[in-house]
Amino acid sequence: MIEIPLQPADVWLKQIDVDNLNELGVDAVRWMVPRFIAADAERRYAGDDSLGRDRYFTLAEGSTGWDHATLIGELRAYIDWPNLGGRVAIVDSTAPSQVNLREYLRGDSLERCLVLRFDKVDNGPHPFAAAHGQTEMEALDIFIPLALLHLHYDRVLDLRQPAVAGWFTRQVGALTYDLDGVAIECWPFRPPLQSFLDLLPTLLDQNRGGNLVTRIIGAWLRRNDVEALIYPSARRECAMVMKDGAVDTTYGWNLVDYRGANPPDTVYYLDSSDHWVTQVSRTVSETEYVPCDGIWFEVRERDVDPQRGSWVVRGLTSHRAEDEPAPAVEPRARTDIPWRAATVWIKQIDTEALNPIGRAALAVAFPNFRGRDDPLTVTERRYAGDYSLPNGRYYTLAHDDNGWDDGTLVAEMLAYCDVERVGPIALFDSTLPDDSSDAPAGKAMIIEFPPLHGKAHPFASNLGFDEVVPLHVSIPLAVRHVRLWRVFDLLDRHVGDWLARNITSLTLDIRGSKTELIDLATIESYRSNRAPIHGRVSFGALKIFSRDPGFIVAGRDIVDEVVHLLQNRTPLPGFLELLPTLVAQELGGNTITRAIGAWLRWNGADALIYPSARNDSGVLAGGESVQCLGWNLVDYRGANGLYHLYLGDEGEEWDTRVCVGPGLSPRGSMRPVPCPEIEIRTSGQSWFVAGSTDRLLRGLEIEPPPLETVRRHVNERMLVRRAAPPPA
Repeated sequence: MIEIPLQPADVWLKQIDVDNLNELGVDAVRWMVPRFIAADAERRYAGDDSLGRDRYFTLAEGSTGWDHATLIGELRAYIDWPNLGGRVAIVDSTAPSQVNLREYLRGDSLERCLVLRFDKVDNGPHPFAAAHGQTEMEALDIFIPLALLHLHYDRVLDLRQPAVAGWFTRQVGALTYDLDGVAIECWPFRPPLQSFLDLLPTLLDQNRGGNLVTRIIGAWLRRNDVEALIYPSARRECAMVMKDGAVDTTYGWNLVDYRGANPPDTVYYLDSSDHWVTQVSRTVSETEYVPCDGIWFEVRERDVDPQRGSWVVRGLTSHRAEDEPAPAVEPRARTDIPWRAATVWIKQIDTEALNPIGRAALAVAFPNFRGRDDPLTVTERRYAGDYSLPNGRYYTLAHDDNGWDDGTLVAEMLAYCDVERVGPIALFDSTLPDDSSDAPAGKAMIIEFPPLHGKAHPFASNLGFDEVVPLHVSIPLAVRHVRLWRVFDLLDRHVGDWLARNITSLTLDIRGSKTELIDLATIESYRSNRAPIHGRVSFGALKIFSRDPGFIVAGRDIVDEVVHLLQNRTPLPGFLELLPTLVAQELGGNTITRAIGAWLRWNGADALIYPSARNDSGVLAGGESVQCLGWNLVDYRGANGLYHLYLGDEGEEWDTRVCVGPGLSPRGSMRPVPCPEIEIRTSGQSWFVAGSTDRLLRGLEIEPPPLETVRRHVNERMLVRRAAPPPA
């Protein structure tokens, strides 16, 4: 038998107290989440459908019962959306913010409870309320009792412990089962696993009940006398925070209790997939997955960071279930925004099709393009609004299904090339209409690592190629045809002019939003004098979690404000006067592009189409034909909530020339410097930003760095990305 690193554990556990549900509570739960308590519903890590729902708990913070809304997240994943009949909010009385609710329930058996609020609908009470005799057009609150247990286990597999998680990862990667004395590999075609973060996207599969991997893991644990498994929730943001090499804080975790359960009935399955997913997805079949773009990872990996080894999964709470309807536009959203419908071809790197060498090549050549430690961290990009928008939501606009985008993706990537550490490289796009006949099959970007100082490039050497010739690495591209309905399309001159005229009146109506103030003094100063404030956290930041009452957070204040984003600026006559600011030569954009992104996301935009700041871009109108060059698209669908709202922009004057700086830092800390090599040419309805590409390429023309500098950079990046070992 395998020696499993089991350990004793004393834990506080929380679940719905089904035994003490009254008849109305049972009806409410069955109406809202019928599969959540169904006896035959197979759950994550169950191994089969014989493990009861009463064996699943969320981990709570001691006797308070607070579990960081993990139980709410689990419930929301099972809501019967098509038959819900109207809006239902979930409130947890154990949340730190629910002081008044706990005081109201003090001494009652329901002091620890969930409140299901069935809101009224347009023409009367909620259908559930009406079915139970309510005629008044009011909300109906149902109190669901919670059970809070303090339990001891002797043999727990606790994935919150880094050493245990590492062992678990390696064991799962090589898992076998016994078939008449023969060890059969569970997933013979998948590569070995080294890090828990490599396995985590698979464990967080967004299917209800998990996937084949979690089923096999559950069956394996039940057959090996494991009393309980502590595992990260797939429905709520989960984290493991380190401090000076030890676990400091965890949240968003569950426990499944196997004690006394019979061995599973499941016969082991043979998994035919040949890879582990690198992005949280929803499994369609054994070999088909649908990526969930709104979910991403953040980790701390720098040696000098006291929180080195920490990780957090973002976006799980806001990700919608497959059958959950898209949220309606909030009633306070502006109604005069000139939305456009758009059918476009979009293009980006196909991260799902990347092989290990391709991933390593991107990490070495373009360490900042998708976040320095992508896919585990996020770098704020232009028009993101905050740092919570995954970089996988950015695309270039292609002309057709061939994928040619006027070299825009090449330019966007080169802007993030660290030539002082990687040395000169070349980049080719096989979708170029007149590309050479020796281009690779399919749509791909080619990274060329030329020899350096008379030797093979260190990246090539690390892969076992020591010949003094250029190494070419193929990066697959994805080209998609999409139809979007609420697009803020700056290709349309009328939309651009509207934005310029209304730029100073961009506001976010956050009244009634669930918020948490990072710097209370900052927001109070903002309220009192409407002056731009730069607090101790990024301009003075206000966390805005959601307007969805089902998303409960521990807020210290509920802000009742309409926030003005760019109040110190003056309106502009038209789009061309705003354009120099939009294409400023700064990684991630500037405070203006950030404000525009936040405003669009909060007002329910599906997407923004905007000119590239890296490639020469423009609209050339001739007669009835219009040619568009150098454009991008950012997809906001499902990302209307903001994690941070940045208050304040110290600038008062608009740039009249394309400039460098100050980026996303406060205006007072650095003045923008004009770029004389970039000019905006106009003629009638045509305009063109010329010189961006030439300036970018000249910035890459440097003396090759020392070989040791490049070798150290390559080793560091390939280690972070856990690239494949050199080929034999």
